[in-house]
Amino acid sequence: MLRGGPLPGPYRLRQFHLH
Repeated sequence: MLRGGPLPGPYRLRQFHLH
């Protein structure tokens, strides 16, 4: 399952890209 970060929004997409 996708794990959300502390900062919701576009930041989540960025973190997903990094991963």
